[in-house]
Amino acid sequence: MKSKEKNTIKTFDRSFWIYIGIFLFLVIVILFFPYLFSQYSFHGIDFTPVNGISDTIGIISPFIAILAAGLTFLAFWVQFKANEQQRYDIKKERFESTFYELLRFHKQNVDDLKIENLNQRELFQEFYYELRFAYTLTKDAFDSILKTSEDSTKDILRNYSTIKLINLSYQIFFYGYNYIYTVSEIQIGLPKKVWQEVRPELINRFKEYDDNWEKGDYSLRVQRKTKGLKLEGGGMLSSFYKPFAGQSKLLGHYYRNLYQIVKYIDGQDDRFLTFPQKYDYVKTLRAQLSDHEQVILYYNSLSSLGYDWFAGKDKSLIVRYRLIKNAPTTLFWGLLPKKLFTEFNMSTEEIDKYFEPKNQLLDI
Repeated sequence: MKSKEKNTIKTFDRSFWIYIGIFLFLVIVILFFPYLFSQYSFHGIDFTPVNGISDTIGIISPFIAILAAGLTFLAFWVQFKANEQQRYDIKKERFESTFYELLRFHKQNVDDLKIENLNQRELFQEFYYELRFAYTLTKDAFDSILKTSEDSTKDILRNYSTIKLINLSYQIFFYGYNYIYTVSEIQIGLPKKVWQEVRPELINRFKEYDDNWEKGDYSLRVQRKTKGLKLEGGGMLSSFYKPFAGQSKLLGHYYRNLYQIVKYIDGQDDRFLTFPQKYDYVKTLRAQLSDHEQVILYYNSLSSLGYDWFAGKDKSLIVRYRLIKNAPTTLFWGLLPKKLFTEFNMSTEEIDKYFEPKNQLLDI
């Protein structure tokens, strides 16, 4: 979706041509006044002058003055439009100044992200794997309870939605596994009795990695009867920093500023910025996001922490501005975007176009 459109205030817009059409019509009529007044009388009133048409020209001098006033109006019209253009240019300059300042803050936030010796882009890749593993552990804990619980609990766990699992695992990633101790059953949408069964299992699974990391074991795997818990897609992971300690200090301000930028653009009056223009500004922002940043943004938006990204089917910023279009679909898990987007009245064709088109040469 590319746009070369540039907003300018047209001097000779539709309103101008309506006014000028009326003006020209009056000019033509007035030009015929001398002839009409020197040849005819109207309703008993005789306008024909003694000296014919030459005297009649003097009669129409007020009308000529009206035409002069019309020309003056046109001059003011041109000046009015020039002033409108100037006001628009100043408003746009202020908008862009604020936008690029917010964009600078975003870049500064990214530069400030640091754990150990990882640079910013490497860090988001580690965040991605930590979050994905948190989801896998959470799902595994629920599946474990499902196998051993009574029938009433099994029915509840079977109906526990994927998006609720994502919300819980994201908040564990965001706040750290100690969050499990404090979160209530109401917050995660489970009956108290069921949560009392699930909570200890979750705590044990996450605490195991915390303890192992302290002992120098940096691998993310399950130390149980299984050979090892693999991520969907396969592969074991090594943690370059202490996992599940919480990333709110690093990511909280990052996401608040990111949301503020998109909301600032989206909130501009449509008469000031058209949607294609707004999209181009958001595209400039999106170009700063790596693939893993876009994926984590998606899962942030599925959690209760980032609900505003998806608030309203017609106003979803994620959907409207295609904020995750560059992310490879293979990086997603659990609730895939293509499945979620069907809830936003998007056709299959629209969903396919949402993401980057494939390189057709690779398909030959």
